[in-house]
Amino acid sequence: MPLHPQVVALIERAAQAGVRPAYELSPADARTQLEEMSRVRDKDRTEVGSVENHDIPGPAGRIPIRIYRPEGAGEGALPAAVFFHGGGHVLGSLDSHDLVARNLCADANCVVVAVDYRLAPEHKFPGRARGQLRGDQMGRGQRR
Repeated sequence: MPLHPQVVALIERAAQAGVRPAYELSPADARTQLEEMSRVRDKDRTEVGSVENHDIPGPAGRIPIRIYRPEGAGEGALPAAVFFHGGGHVLGSLDSHDLVARNLCADANCVVVAVDYRLAPEHKFPGRARGQLRGDQMGRGQRR
């Protein structure tokens, strides 16, 4: 089955920009590359009503979260989605996946609670999963 044209275009742009496969890089270098690519890609951000940065208590310190509200949402109740960025638990951040969270917020017309988490290999399992669980609980309004 052939690749979707958008995927082909993305691969071609990455090759033209000199993007190296993450498996060829150290985790720190792969993270830097992803953050740089995200800044270039996200120049034209999807508009949402508001974006707020907060942190919540976690099992090993504060957990950064970012809350996106759709345009025209006001303060009324809306559906919510808890979003954990991609990156295989090694790469990614709230910033590298900001556009994804914005698109989800705008297209689904829901509040998005994006939760950051500690990355491997510096943070071994199950530490990062415990932080993610806490973020999910807080995103769903559970105060355990």
